[in-house]
Amino acid sequence: MPIDQTTAGQPIPVRPVPPEDERFTGCLLAAACGDALSASSADGEDASTLSPLRYTDHTVLALALADHLASRDDPARAGLDQDGLARDLTRAWHDDSARGYDAAAVRVFLGVENGIPWHRTAEAVPGPNGSEDDAAVPALPAGLLSLPMNRLAGVARAAAQITHGHPGALDGAAVQACAVAYALRAPADRPLAVTHLVTTVGRYATTPEFRSQLSRLGGLLREPYTPADVARELGHGACALDVVPAALAAFVRSPDDVAETVRFAVAIGGGSAVASLAGGLAGVRCGEHAIPTTWLDQLEGRQRISAVARALHRGGETRSNAGPSGGTGV
Repeated sequence: MPIDQTTAGQPIPVRPVPPEDERFTGCLLAAACGDALSASSADGEDASTLSPLRYTDHTVLALALADHLASRDDPARAGLDQDGLARDLTRAWHDDSARGYDAAAVRVFLGVENGIPWHRTAEAVPGPNGSEDDAAVPALPAGLLSLPMNRLAGVARAAAQITHGHPGALDGAAVQACAVAYALRAPADRPLAVTHLVTTVGRYATTPEFRSQLSRLGGLLREPYTPADVARELGHGACALDVVPAALAAFVRSPDDVAETVRFAVAIGGGSAVASLAGGLAGVRCGEHAIPTTWLDQLEGRQRISAVARALHRGGETRSNAGPSGGTGV
């Protein structure tokens, strides 16, 4: 049977909807858990015995973007301050540099530290700028903004552009952020409309290669599939073209089960980005309390991650109360 959970004639279960602030914290915490668990697995370690669970550069940079967005007076209206974000990302790297950062990103950060504008360094890197998954994961918090999808995709692209100018990387950032927004805005007490999710986020991919990959994802969803099927059909490399569709495949297979989503994503392989992105999607749909407590108890920086997510949520509430910033529906 196809994976789409809206098949006609099936009973529609009603599940409790977590408060929105818990969905914000759930997004960032589950993404960090997926990042840390997958990184530990890649190192051959048993994550269940590790304390704390140590995340990678993906989470460090995602938190820097979330911090930046939370500190803006109104990012929904004013857009992204790329120069300011470049400084914030550089500061985050400088303060915590032993996380396995992508070489292209490090070149940009070193340039910023030495007074070189970020775009000059980024433009000097020919072709794909390093590992494109390093663009998709940090852009994840952009999906929590109260923006229409097209503008939200623009914020994600602008954030990713600082370190990754390749069109595939920018598509990955935009599609992932839009998927987070979809998971947040779709009714959490009803089955996820999987086909509609994939179709919707696909509108914000601009390259034929990325659109084709999302089409392959749609074909994969027609039958039950395993992590090996995902790796074979969609790939499990470090490029956003592989990582983002694979994360979507992990999420839509069990969107109401954070632990199963992350475990499936880890089994796909290909680095920690897939599990981080998939975890963020499941976390924003299900909320913080759906994350296994054993993971949260071991996760380093849990309190800071939660505080950043709540600050981003409070900022969104304040801006919403001040006036509309455009449609936010799916």
